[in-house]
Formats: sequence, C-alpha cells, structure tokens
Amino acid sequence: AYRQWLLDTLRETWLVFETEFSHAWERHGNGEWPSPTFRRKYMRQLLQDSAGFGAAEIIRRTIGLAHAADIDGIPDGNARAVAESLALNIARAWLFERHHLSSIGELAQLTQSARPGYPFP
Repeated sequence: AYRQWLLDTLRETWLVFETEFSHAWERHGNGEWPSPTFRRKYMRQLLQDSAGFGAAEIIRRTIGLAHAADIDGIPDGNARAVAESLALNIARAWLFERHHLSSIGELAQLTQSARPGYPFP
C-alpha cells in the first residue's frame, strides 16, 4: 500500500508540475510555445532529465554521505539491505532507461517493476 501511495504521489506531483509549468510559461514566458511539437519535446526532455537527477539523488541518499532516515532507520539489517538494493535498482532503471521515457506513467512503471536483489537486473 505504501509503495502504491508513493507511485501515485510520483504521478500526481509530475502532473501538477507539468500543468503549473505550462500555465506559467503561457503567462510569464514569451506568450506561447514555439509549437505544440516543441512543447511535447521540451516536457519529455524535462522528464528524462528529472529521472536522471532523481537517480543520482537516490544513489547519493542510499550509499553516499547523505543517507535517508527512512532506510537507515530500518533496524533489521537484512530488511535494510533489501530496501537499499530496491532503491539502487530503481535508480539504475531511471538512469539507464531515462532516454526512452515519454511519460510519467512509464517512469512509474519502471519504478513499480523494480525488484530488490543483486546482481542488478
């Protein structure tokens, strides 16, 4: 249930951002997008860049100096290792598949299909 809530939050956050960003561009930008095709490509590139940055952040918070309390706070070492490997596998999927993403639904699907374990899939 928690994982589903996170996936729903991921989708909803992006959709709200995309809507608000588009409205801000129309209100405060140059008045209009150069073309509908440009707008779609721009937003797709922004999603892909966000996935790459998000992957780097997951890795940094999992194995870097800035650990995440929600993972570090798991008292059982085995359960913590499972959570860490899941986080790293999600990050790996985001990083290596980001150039193929065209929607937030695809990013959510990558996240949902990730599994813990080593070696990495």
